[in-house]
Amino acid sequence: MVVNGAPKISVVLPTYNGLTRGFVTYAIESVLQQTYKNFELLIVDDGSSDDTRELCQKYLADHRVTYLHQKNSGVSAARNHGIKKSSGDYIAFLDDDDSWLPEKLEKQLSFVENLCDSQFGLCYTALEFMTKDGRKTGIIQSHHAEKNIFREMLYENIVDCTSSVLVPRSVLDDVGLFQEHLSYAEDYDLWLRIAKKYHIYSIDEPLALYREHSNKLSSNLEKMEFYALVVTFHALQDAELIDKNHVFNYIYKSRAAYRFWLGDYDVFRRYVRFAKTYGPLGVVLRLRFMVSYAPWFIHGVRRVKKYFTRLVIFLILGSCL
Repeated sequence: MVVNGAPKISVVLPTYNGLTRGFVTYAIESVLQQTYKNFELLIVDDGSSDDTRELCQKYLADHRVTYLHQKNSGVSAARNHGIKKSSGDYIAFLDDDDSWLPEKLEKQLSFVENLCDSQFGLCYTALEFMTKDGRKTGIIQSHHAEKNIFREMLYENIVDCTSSVLVPRSVLDDVGLFQEHLSYAEDYDLWLRIAKKYHIYSIDEPLALYREHSNKLSSNLEKMEFYALVVTFHALQDAELIDKNHVFNYIYKSRAAYRFWLGDYDVFRRYVRFAKTYGPLGVVLRLRFMVSYAPWFIHGVRRVKKYFTRLVIFLILGSCL
C-alpha cells in the first residue's frame, strides 16, 4: 500500500515471554520512534506464559500496531504468521531483544527505492552490538554485499542478523517463507533462497542494535553449526558451477579455526578431519592439529605472547614520555 507516494512497510516482531525477558518494550518503542511513519507493526506473541499480552495492550492505541497471538510454535512460525497477516509492500523483521536506530527504515527504504534494480531481493544494514542492559559496545559488524552474492553466502551468512533485513513482499511470495521445521539457521535458509534468484545489497551503516546475552537463541553454537550445514547442503543440491567440495572444505576449516581459538580442541580436531575429506588443510592447520594434543603448550605460548605484547606497549609508551 502506497500512501502519498510512500510505500508501506510491515514490521514483524515475534516475541515469547517478552515481559519476563525484559527487552520487548525497547524493541517496540524503537519501531514507534522511526522517522519513517508509513509502517504497521505486527507483534506476534508465540504462546507466552507470562503477561506479555497485557504489556502489549498499551501500544494498541496506536492504529499502526497489531497484536497477534498463536500457540507456541517457534520463531519461524511466528514470523510467518506476521507476514501472512501483514499488508505492506516491504517486510522488515525485528527480534524482541534487538532495537533499531530512529532512521533505520527511512534510510533503508530510500536506499532501496533508488536502486533501480529489477532483480533486487533483499537489503540489510550493518549492526552495532549492545550489552544486556542496552549499552552500546562500539563494536560494529558489517559485511558488504552488492548484487549477486549467492556464492559468498554459501561460505558464510553475511546477512548477519534478521533484525537488519528489509525485503519486498513480492520476493517472499516467490521464494516462500521461513521453514518452520528448522530450529536454527532458518533465516540463513531464507537468505540463501533469495540470493539464488535475486540481488542482495547492504547498507554499511549500523542502523540495527544487536543485544548480546546468554538467553539469545543464537547462543547455542553446536546446533547453529549443525543446522547451518544442513541449510548449506540443501542450497547446494541444484547449484550449478559451484565446487561443493571447496565449499565444505572452507566451512570446516573456518569452524576448526574458531574452535581452536575457543580452546575446544576435541571439536577442533573433529572439524579438521571433516575438512580433510573435502580438500587440503594447509600448513598452519596441520600444525595446530598436532599441538592441540598439548593444550598446556598452547596456553604457555598465549601467555608469552600476551606478556610480550604488554612489554612492547609499555616500551612504546615509555619512549613517548
